[in-house]
Formats: sequence, C-alpha cells, structure tokens
Amino acid sequence: MSRIIFLFVIPLIFGCADSPKVEGQGKAPLSRQLKIRISDTLKKYKNFSSFRSDTLAYLSENFVSRKAVYLNRQLAVLLNDLEIPVITYTLAPIDTKNINELQSLGLKFEPDVTVLRKYDEKAVPNKLLVKLKEPVAYELGQKIMDKSRGVWNSDAEDFFKTLKVAEIMVTEY
Repeated sequence: MSRIIFLFVIPLIFGCADSPKVEGQGKAPLSRQLKIRISDTLKKYKNFSSFRSDTLAYLSENFVSRKAVYLNRQLAVLLNDLEIPVITYTLAPIDTKNINELQSLGLKFEPDVTVLRKYDEKAVPNKLLVKLKEPVAYELGQKIMDKSRGVWNSDAEDFFKTLKVAEIMVTEY
C-alpha cells in the first residue's frame, strides 16, 4: 500500500516543480493578455423611467455607482446624461481652511423647500454633491448664484459645465 502512495506522490511533487525558463518565454504578448476596461466593470446606465419615479435611486445608481464615467471629465458630461432637470443648486466650500474657494456644487432635483424638509426629517434629498477637481474662486460662483438666485439656468450651466469632476456623492443619513 505504501508503494502505491509513493508512486502517486512522486509524480505529483515533480509535476508541480517550476519548469526551466527558456529565453523568450514569459508573459504572453500584450495583445493576448486579459484586458479589463472600466466599461466592463461598470453597471450599465438605466433610463429614469426604469426607476418608477424614484429619483434618488436613479441618481445613486447612474451617477454615484458609475462615477468612474464622470471623474476627471467636465461636468457637462454628467449634465448631458441627466434625464431629469436640475432645479436649484448650492455652492459649498468643503475645506473650512479655504472658504474663499468653491470646491463643490450641490445639484438639487427638487425645490429647496422639499430639500430642507427632508434634512429636518433626516431623509435623503434628491441631490448630487459634485466635488470639483480644481477649486474656483468662491466669489465667481457667488456672482452667478446671485444672478440666477440659485435656480439652475443657462447662466449657471455655462459657468459650471467646463469644471472637472473629482467626486460624486449623495447625502446620507
């Protein structure tokens, strides 16, 4: 019985040993190696109608979960993909050390009154928080906001659409 085990163990040991390297062998050519593209790892975009009017689910799944599509690209790319209108917006200097810099933008998809009520109720508003890759002077953003009174219009879109996206989030409670 010990001979039979020995006969099975010896080939197993030698069969698992590294084979000698031959010059020119190694990794397969790059064209034959497995390539993983971002688009292969992302969820597919879903139309707003497939969410049955659940705006937060639409925003979370299409923009937060798929943020790699928008990172380091102009905000215009995200705005072009939106199927629902931005109603109002807010400016946010995230870093309190640099309050003179506009570092993020809050895009709201419902009236401010509804957003404030949801905050009071500790509910999640229909809002995307977009952190900007490069801050802008807060006073420039404030001039546009004063002109538009916080309503997302062509002036606001024209000013913000060329800014690059660093992060996309929704508020969580």
